[in-house]
Amino acid sequence: MAKHFISLLLFVTYGIIYGQQKVPRDGKKIAKKFAMQVTEKNIKKTMSLLDASFKQVQLIGLLNNDTLAFLNKLFCDKNQGGTCVKFDEISKCTFKRVGKFTASNLDYAMAPVVFYVKTKNGITFEVNLMLVRYFSGGKKKFIYRIGGPVG
Repeated sequence: MAKHFISLLLFVTYGIIYGQQKVPRDGKKIAKKFAMQVTEKNIKKTMSLLDASFKQVQLIGLLNNDTLAFLNKLFCDKNQGGTCVKFDEISKCTFKRVGKFTASNLDYAMAPVVFYVKTKNGITFEVNLMLVRYFSGGKKKFIYRIGGPVG
């Protein structure tokens, strides 16, 4: 009985430690950099901070490489009935917060990230995206990118 309890305790502890992890400074830096590039309307640098798999499915697969249509569908507020903000209508993008990584392994994980997007006419939208983490094995242990909804 004691063996089973210790095994269960270890399993639960492992799940807590590896199942949810705080996002380190490098991950938050990517989210802040993304917000800055969106505010500056730098399409090339904004796109470089987006997850490659997300772009492959959404941009190439569904939108036939229409970058502007892709960006226009990225900034949507589920609290406003899914209303999307056109990229060229954004006057300011601000990183607000990031949740914890949920991962079944350490090589790949995602964490919810929230941005506030203000339009040229003063309306602020809350946009929920994902911070994606990949194990790189290099000097920097992980690579971070921004991902979004698919479909």
